[in-house]
Amino acid sequence: MAGEKWHDGIPDQVRRMAGRSKSGLTDKEVAEEFGVAVRTVHRWKKTHPEFLKALIETKATLDSRVELSLYRVAIGYRYTEVEVTLEDGEVTKRIEREREVPPNVAAIRLWLTNRDAANWRDKQDVNVTGDLTITLHAVDMGVIDE
Repeated sequence: MAGEKWHDGIPDQVRRMAGRSKSGLTDKEVAEEFGVAVRTVHRWKKTHPEFLKALIETKATLDSRVELSLYRVAIGYRYTEVEVTLEDGEVTKRIEREREVPPNVAAIRLWLTNRDAANWRDKQDVNVTGDLTITLHAVDMGVIDE
């Protein structure tokens, strides 16, 4: 492919991609951005440590954004909604309303089970102590007819 040529500005371009990315930053997205094959991105990760570092930093930035959004949804938040009415291209009415998004139980559960699994996991470990005796009779196993 024509875009496979490495240049020193690529790591900075990768970092700038974080601001534009809406769906994460996959190797496929990076390859498309630079007009290269995904295998080229994989090769660049092995041969250019600064490229790999930029990818890691950028993906961490995106993960942090998602974590913050999950946190906000978990605890609830307020925002201002603006309604604008236009007539002939002129604003004739502007109404601002405070809205509240209540805490979300599913987000709270996800947050707690991943951040404090020892106390919030669904799985329970049960330890049973003692002896267990199992008696098998040949008749029960169909080996001997009665």
